[in-house]
Amino acid sequence: MKVSVVIDNKDYAQFVGQAIDSCLAQTYADVEVIVVDDGSTDGSWDVISSYGSRVTSLRQENQGQAGACNAGFAASTGEVVLFLDSDDLLYPGAVEVLAERFSTTDAVAVPYYVDLVSGDLAPLGGRFPPHDLPTGDLRDHVALEGPVSYGRAGPFVAYARGFLEQVMPVPCAEFRLNVDTYLNTLSPTAGSFCPVPLSLGMYRRHGRNDSRQPLDRRLRTALARYASCCVALAHHVGASQERRQSWYDTAYVRWVRTILSVLGEAASVTSPGDNVLVIENGEWLEGPFLADRQLLPFPHRDGVFWGAPASDQEAVDELRRELDAGTTALVVPDTSTWWVDQYPSLRRVLAQRAVRTSTSAVATSYVFR
Repeated sequence: MKVSVVIDNKDYAQFVGQAIDSCLAQTYADVEVIVVDDGSTDGSWDVISSYGSRVTSLRQENQGQAGACNAGFAASTGEVVLFLDSDDLLYPGAVEVLAERFSTTDAVAVPYYVDLVSGDLAPLGGRFPPHDLPTGDLRDHVALEGPVSYGRAGPFVAYARGFLEQVMPVPCAEFRLNVDTYLNTLSPTAGSFCPVPLSLGMYRRHGRNDSRQPLDRRLRTALARYASCCVALAHHVGASQERRQSWYDTAYVRWVRTILSVLGEAASVTSPGDNVLVIENGEWLEGPFLADRQLLPFPHRDGVFWGAPASDQEAVDELRRELDAGTTALVVPDTSTWWVDQYPSLRRVLAQRAVRTSTSAVATSYVFR
C-alpha cells in the first residue's frame, strides 16, 4: 500500500526542510513525498528543490492552501493520502501506523493526535486536538444533524484515495485556508472513522499560525466557514432546503453567536488598550481575544483560567489583585451569573468599586471606578 504525503508550503523556508526530512525519515518503505510551493517569496523554493528526486516538487502561483493541496493530490499516486502543513512534522513511525490502520479496517479517514511544540520544537505540553477523536460510521448522523455535529477530527487525518477522488478538488474560494474543514465535513458521509489514539507528529504553535488571530475575528470566520460547510454537505448528500436550514440552528452556532455577543459587550464598555476580565469558567477564552483589548479569564495566571475560587475571600482577593494590575472592567456572561450569588463578598466589592453599565441578553458589564 503506497502512502502519499502532500506538504503545502507558503513562505516557511525556516520550517519546510524539517517537514520534508520528517517524511523522508519514515520507517514505512512505500512513501512518496510531494511538496507544493504556493508562491513563496522567502527562499522556500531553494530549500525544496535541494531535495532533488527524493521528493516530487511543484511550484505554482499563490492559490492558498486549497490550491496547493489540489495540485499535490493531482500529482499523488498513493492509496492513502495525508496533507501536512510545512511548519508541522511527522514522527518516524507515523506512516507505518497509519498504513496498518487502513490495511486492517474499512476506514475512509484515520485521524490522529500530534504533540504541541513551539516554533523551535520545544515541548509545550499537551496534544492536539484536545478532545476525543471521532470514531465509527457517522453517515446517518451527519446527514441528519449537519457539519460539526459528530465532533471535530482536526487537521491531522489520513484519507483513503477513493474518498478524495469523490470530493477533490477543494473549492478554493470557500476553503482557501481550510482544507481540513472541507474534508472533515464530507468524509463522514463516505464511511468509517478509525482513529489512532497516539501522537504521530508535532504541531508548531508560533506567531504566524492562523489560530493566534483575535478570537472575535476567528469566530466570525468560523461562522462563515460553517455556512460554506452546510452548502457543501447539502450538495454532497442531496439534503433538502429544510434540512439544510435546520443545520444553522444548532448548539454550535448558538454558542459562537453568544460568545461574539459577549465580546461585543466587552468592547462596548471599554476603550482600546484596556484589560477586561470575563467570567467564563475556562470554556473558551484562549488569547488573543479582541484586536485592541486584552480579555482575561477570571481568575487567571498568565492569561490561563485558574479555576473557580475556593472561598468567598479568595474571590475578593483575586479581584483586588486584578484591580491593582489595572483592570478596567468585568463582563459576566449570562451562563456565569451564578458567580455573583456564589460569592456574596464579591458582589459587595462590585457594588462598592464598580458601576454596572449594562445588562444585555447575554451579559452584565461592570466598569471599575
